[in-house]
Amino acid sequence: MVLNIKSNKKIIICTDLNLDLKLYKIPKYLKSKIIKSNKFELIDFDYKNPDCRKASIYWGNLIDDKRIKYLKKLEWIHLGSVGYDKIKNLKLLKSIKLTNSKKIMSDAVSESIFNFIFIFLKRFDQCLQLRAQKKLNRKNFDEYFDQVKIMKDCNFLIFGGGDISRNLINKLKYFTQNISLVSSQSNFMNIKNYKIKDFKKKISNYDFIISILPNKPEYKNYFNLKFFKT
Repeated sequence: MVLNIKSNKKIIICTDLNLDLKLYKIPKYLKSKIIKSNKFELIDFDYKNPDCRKASIYWGNLIDDKRIKYLKKLEWIHLGSVGYDKIKNLKLLKSIKLTNSKKIMSDAVSESIFNFIFIFLKRFDQCLQLRAQKKLNRKNFDEYFDQVKIMKDCNFLIFGGGDISRNLINKLKYFTQNISLVSSQSNFMNIKNYKIKDFKKKISNYDFIISILPNKPEYKNYFNLKFFKT
């Protein structure tokens, strides 16, 4: 994506990627590259810093309605992630370009999901609990023996049809073909598809139910007690 921001002065990039945590901090090499370009000035967002109001670019994850209204000269918002749920009044974006870091977390999230799948498949969670109690032996683990499974014998139900779902399904297909998807799409990745509004299948037919739904009001409390009793 190319955005033409005309300016004879340095373009000010306002960022909230300034926490003392590696996950929420611009890498030093990238920060140095931006500064050395002599085209940009990188500043941390701060209501007390009047220079923030001169920013034409915002880069980060904490942008919301209040910040957009404060940054009067804003022309471009680039999110460090995908979701923009903190922005409630989308009319504020009428004259502002909004982009995101699509697919940046797809591999990391899908691999984290696999981590939990294997933990439950082999009941490592119970092994760790028994070990902490100094009771880990074959006799005590026998209670969970029938819960130990292999992936090809399991049925997976995935909610959400975004990039993370696509990434997860591509990986999951190496282990099993027993995959179903619930999303707003149809004929997705050549697996069983259900529209979320029509989904009425028995969840007891599935070994794993994985939600990768977006953070939207219509999905709030979707996975409640009633859902798991059906």
